Amino acid sequence: MHQWVSDHRRKILSISCLHPGTRNDKHIVKFDAAVSNLHDRNSFLGRQEWNVLTVESSITCEGYYFICDGGYLQWPVLICPIKYGNEHGKERAWVMMVESVRKDIECTFGILKSRWLFLKNWNNLSRPEHIENAFTSCCMLHNILLESDGYLDCESSDTQHIAHTVRGDCMELHVTSHRNFLNETVAGGKQSQWWNRVQLLVDHYDEFRKRCNKKQVSKIA
Repeated sequence: MHQWVSDHRRKILSISCLHPGTRNDKHIVKFDAAVSNLHDRNSFLGRQEWNVLTVESSITCEGYYFICDGGYLQWPVLICPIKYGNEHGKERAWVMMVESVRKDIECTFGILKSRWLFLKNWNNLSRPEHIENAFTSCCMLHNILLESDGYLDCESSDTQHIAHTVRGDCMELHVTSHRNFLNETVAGGKQSQWWNRVQLLVDHYDEFRKRCNKKQVSKIA
């Protein structure tokens, strides 16, 4: 099993080392250097600041995060959908948005399986190093094809800067080493840093939607 990171253009930015199929996402993420560097703020993304909209002003936060599913640990650098209590509340709107964005990684995996059928069907690869080399090669070729077909030509300067900070070779794919995540203890419940960040993001998205609706109303009027 591999764990990987892709952007909204289906470009693969990072893949972890190979893990046995018996391990789940909560275990694998502890050994992913991309997540570890983001958590420890050792990378460009971990030191970046971003603003959260509030009713009166904004709040500045530091350190980006990855969007994932509910199978991962509740760390501030791993944001997943939450269970919302009411049917039409702001939590539901935020969860639907996050689930929609998270489908980018599923689409990327579907593209890989369509291009190289041995990833989808049975193959005769049995040795772990052969499996890892084959999968890494597919990811590299996938990035090359995206660039060759022109899907990455209109990248903004900020997107290019972010991509170069995690690049490992000329194909801008970073293969992480088998590094142990040192700080895996995070307080659970609503008092955790993860829950506080989720609430900030929910409030930010709710305020963003309200401001967009006000602009649309003013244009119509």
